[in-house]
Amino acid sequence: NAHCAAFVFGPLIWAAIAGIARGLKRLKASQHHLLMAWLLGLTGVLFIREANFYLPNFLPPSWKEAVPKALANIPPDAKVWSDEMLTPQLGLRRYVKVLPRRLPDSTFERALFLPDHVVMSLSWMRFSEGKSLQRIMTFLKTSGFQVIFQEGDLVVLANPMTSEFSLPQAIAIP
Repeated sequence: NAHCAAFVFGPLIWAAIAGIARGLKRLKASQHHLLMAWLLGLTGVLFIREANFYLPNFLPPSWKEAVPKALANIPPDAKVWSDEMLTPQLGLRRYVKVLPRRLPDSTFERALFLPDHVVMSLSWMRFSEGKSLQRIMTFLKTSGFQVIFQEGDLVVLANPMTSEFSLPQAIAIP
């Protein structure tokens, strides 16, 4: 949830610019390049120290081939519930919800709709709270969802009773 602090970014940039301007006023004109070199050097060192350019085993290697196949089973206008790791590929859809790891979850439950498809991984199931997982899976089973794709730990479920062209139906998970 790193994006939740994004509202701080603007004020931080403004404060940095104000701080640099104050620093430049205190230095002689011939020393401005030293302040800028120091700031760029510090930024570079902190970036290299904190950046993680490679996340080994972050996603299963089988996903490289399985994810495009799984997403090919979901029509472009379908209403989708998705595993959080697959949400970026589905993020431009009008109706998409990230499957929660724990209920209650106000982000998930607010304006909740009956999906046409659910795409999830077994790792989502592994890391979800037991009672929450049971509630969601029971809801999907009683709603008639059927497996239309499974490869590795990716599963795509479809609701045969809905259509991607139908209006979203508001629901609540019992």
